[in-house]
Amino acid sequence: MATKVRKHAKDAPEVDGKVIQVIVGEEKAVFYVHQNLLLKSSTFFRNAINGPWKEGEEGIVRLPAHTPKSFKIYT
Repeated sequence: MATKVRKHAKDAPEVDGKVIQVIVGEEKAVFYVHQNLLLKSSTFFRNAINGPWKEGEEGIVRLPAHTPKSFKIYT
């Protein structure tokens, strides 16, 4: 599957609005990411945040099986 590369700033998601706290890895590294960025870039985050899950209600997503290094793409 080819990676989509944005060529214009107009293609970037809006970064206003709610900020989601993402807790990553066993060390529980905390990242704060604009919700719109997560929703636009990931089906997982769209489902977790918009679905009937506690992540959407709390605004906190926990990813204990991932490493902070792998999540730095959002920072």
